[in-house]
Amino acid sequence: LTNEEWFGLFAPGQTPNDRVAALHAAVTKVVASDTYRKALAKLILEPEAAAPAEFATHLKADIERWSVTTKALNYQPVNAQ
Repeated sequence: LTNEEWFGLFAPGQTPNDRVAALHAAVTKVVASDTYRKALAKLILEPEAAAPAEFATHLKADIERWSVTTKALNYQPVNAQ
């Protein structure tokens, strides 16, 4: 069993590709900074800035994996109102 946590940045589906690319470039710059890397290291996290298509593939795989688990456990979300 592996323990994996990730954080993602999402934009509306109709966001123009040039804006997605600019956002990815900005995030990549932050993730590469020593300040950010040192802050995450204190939390035992390893930063990574996946390309948008790579992140989409990872997200889809996670949704499929956890869908199988929740169905097998007959998980029903609780209305938290």
